Amino acid sequence: MYITSNNGLHGQAKFFPINTNTRELNYQVSTKAIFEIIKQHPEGINLTDIANIVDPEWTTDDCKRMFKRAIDPLLVNDRVRKVQCKSDKRVFLYFPTKLSKRYLFNQLVKAFLDAKN
Repeated sequence: MYITSNNGLHGQAKFFPINTNTRELNYQVSTKAIFEIIKQHPEGINLTDIANIVDPEWTTDDCKRMFKRAIDPLLVNDRVRKVQCKSDKRVFLYFPTKLSKRYLFNQLVKAFLDAKN
């Protein structure tokens, strides 16, 4: 069962694990930079893709902890929502809570063109 809001995303989280970071970080990985990356991917983006965008030299052998800790304040402040991927239960997708009007308009035009064809 999913709780949806006006824009179709899940409701704000009410519980966070005790080791959740609540302060914004600005060391090598910036919370603000990651928020901009998530905003550019309103269809959802996983942590591995975020790590590759922030640090092109990042490999799967590296730890993703600093990226997750930079996203935690965005989750706590409800600027980003985290949803478990249906195909892989270990992967979470991150979505912005507010979609840009430009993205919504482009999706509407795309839907009209697809319906026309």
